[in-house]
Amino acid sequence: MNEKQIKKNILDLEYHKLTQVLNSILILTITSILGFLGSYTFLLEDKNKLTLGLIISTLILIIIYGTVIKINQKLESIIKNIKEI
Repeated sequence: MNEKQIKKNILDLEYHKLTQVLNSILILTITSILGFLGSYTFLLEDKNKLTLGLIISTLILIIIYGTVIKINQKLESIIKNIKEI
């Protein structure tokens, strides 16, 4: 195997790893959002708890959004590197 083929294989493995991480993040996010929505139905009586839950959920979603953007940038970089080889 030559050097270019090895580098392509390494980049391909890294790409697949990042896509698995991205899929896991999306699945966990959707599951947690559904769980939070289910728990909000019981919190409708207490507005303070509902507000706190919404603030925490928003912060978590912002963090997850930033992580997804970083992963997408890495994936685009990997594709660019593979095309250059």
